[in-house]
Parts: sequence; C-alpha cells; structure tokens
Amino acid sequence: MYNYPSSSASSTPPPSYEALNRSLNNVFISKTAMQQSPSMHRPSTPIDWINECFRNAFKTGHLRHIDVFAWIHGRKPDLILPNHVGDAFQDAVCVGVDLEQMVGDRSKAVTEIGVFTLPVKRVVNGETFLSPLVNMEVHHARVRENAHKESDPPLGPFADKFQFGCSTFVTMDECRTLLRRCLGLENPVPRRTRHIVLIGHAISNDVEDINEQFGINLDDAGVIAVTLDTQIMAGELGIGHAAGKPISLGKLIDLLDIKVDYLHNGGNDIVATVLAAYAMLKMVQNFPDDHRGNQAYLLHSLRDH
Repeated sequence: MYNYPSSSASSTPPPSYEALNRSLNNVFISKTAMQQSPSMHRPSTPIDWINECFRNAFKTGHLRHIDVFAWIHGRKPDLILPNHVGDAFQDAVCVGVDLEQMVGDRSKAVTEIGVFTLPVKRVVNGETFLSPLVNMEVHHARVRENAHKESDPPLGPFADKFQFGCSTFVTMDECRTLLRRCLGLENPVPRRTRHIVLIGHAISNDVEDINEQFGINLDDAGVIAVTLDTQIMAGELGIGHAAGKPISLGKLIDLLDIKVDYLHNGGNDIVATVLAAYAMLKMVQNFPDDHRGNQAYLLHSLRDH
C-alpha cells in the first residue's frame, strides 16, 4: 500500500474549466466512428433498451454485476449475450461519477464531483488485473457557490485533499455542462458518441442526485449501455455484508487492502471505486501479479500523469 502526501504539495497549476472540457470531449468522440461515413448510424437496438434489459436481469438474479464487468473485459467466455448487445460495447468507455454534498443540508447542495473516464479494454492472458487502468483519466471539480458548505469531521472537510491531480473550481452551471460532457451528452459530433459503462459505489444515489440537482435523467440519456455498482459487486462476492447491510466504500477498500486517503473527497472516492472494481474482478479471474500491477505503482502513475 502507498500513502500519499496532500495534493497541496503539487506545483502543477490546476486545469481550467475550458481544459477540462477539451479533455472530456476528446474521450467521447469515438475513434472508430471517426473512420466511418457520417451517414452510418448507431446499432439498430436502442441503447436504452439494452440498459433496461441489464437492469431487469440484475433484479431477477439472472446476471451479476461482477460477471458483466468481467464480460466487457473479455474475461467471461461462458456468458453468452446476443451479438447486438456485444456490439453496444465496441469502443465503449467506462465512466465513474461521485457527487459530494453537504451532510445535513436540506437542499442537498453539491459541493464537488469526481469523475473518471476509461476506455473499455479486453484483458488478455498475461496482463495484470490493473493493466486496463493505464489509460484512466481522473477529474475533480469543486462548485464555487457551495465551496463553503463542507462537512465536519469525520466526513470532512476534505474537498482540498484530492490526491490524484489538481482540483478545478467551477460554477454550478459549468458543473452541469461538465457532467453532461463526461456522460457523452455534449458531443459536438452527432451519432459518434461512445456508449458508456457507468460505474459507482451505491451509484443509484448519484444517479438520483444528478437528476435532482442538474436535471440530467440518465435513464433516458441514450448513451448508457449498463450501470454497474461496486457495492452490489461486493454483495455478490460475499464481501462485508454482515446481516445483509450494504458495505461502505471505506470498509470495502479496507477489506481489499486498497489504500486511498481522504475519502469523502469526490475525486479520491471515484479512484477508490474503480480500484475496488478491478480488485474484485481479480477475485473471480486468475490474473498474474507483478511489480507493475500493484496498487502503489498504479497510484504513483495516476499522480504523476
């Protein structure tokens, strides 16, 4: 495990709102689609229908979140899904979102957001379970209007403790645009948006808050292929669900021996979430471990990126 000093030690200036926009825009223009004719359409099966099918299969117990996560990385050959479902994940991108809000505030004011983007990559034999994460980008934005509404210990105030880069201050309107951008809803190139694998811990809470606070209805977004939850993955694997109580992110990463300081910071939380997802993927797959695949190396790489 590796323990980071505070991000305040970094001499790198924080990215501007415009720089964040450009970075997110580059992620969501499909490289495959850019090589196709503009007249080509997305798969004939509506992506919202595919997302709904996955939700129903999860509810009925016909599919597990952890198995679908393995399948999109090419590690679940016994899971046979229709071709048009597989097509929806060609050139897809994983997106994780974590919203932080003032605890006890009736308005549920959003104080910060953490986002990661990661192109879906098949994990081939011989690679470590963390190999796909080399292309991960992490962003942390603090909402100017609510920056003073930080939580008291032990939940905060940790908004200034982002460990994997520099934070950017944005207005509430800019935050809405950034969320739409990271979810592929602000793509300037029609029909070339990459489909999304949405990941989070207790993600239904974030989906609800995104709708309430920003007016973005992810159920009808038309870009999300499947929504996966690390809290549910943990339950599927029997991790930390004493008396059926869902596990917290902090407890989960402790049990998985993942060291990320200053949780309840949106950026740190979303890094912890994606690390937990891949650590649980390793539990159901036989991945080799080497010096490149340990968490300390990965976290160092993220910080230096």
